[in-house]
Amino acid sequence: MVPIPAENVADGEYDIVVDSSSSMFNITACKLTVADGKMTAVMTMHGKGYLYLFMGKGDDAVESGYIPFVEDPEGAHTFTVPVEALDVPVDCAAFSKNREKWYDRALVFRSDLIPAECFAEGVLKTPASLG
Repeated sequence: MVPIPAENVADGEYDIVVDSSSSMFNITACKLTVADGKMTAVMTMHGKGYLYLFMGKGDDAVESGYIPFVEDPEGAHTFTVPVEALDVPVDCAAFSKNREKWYDRALVFRSDLIPAECFAEGVLKTPASLG
């Protein structure tokens, strides 16, 4: 896959899929927001077992970088995270409420649900370009 940075995606909100390296880190929905050359994603989790995320490895987690969960109106836990680029693996550590330890994950914020017309000219979105 070829990484797609924010400057190659039109401003807007998009429902996307996030792949996780762990079935225990189950993301049921994700809303990507692109604005002013930056991307953020609100990930809705299947369960309530994680208190914080850290974009990086758990060994590097510092309290000032913790991303706490927010409960949505339906009671689900959500995390709002920065997204540097789509279609590229990124490190994400999740802090377990029950085990009180960090678990390293790799996430891929996928671009395949974003309409083709929302990409900058020259960004090829075909099945072959998606890896």
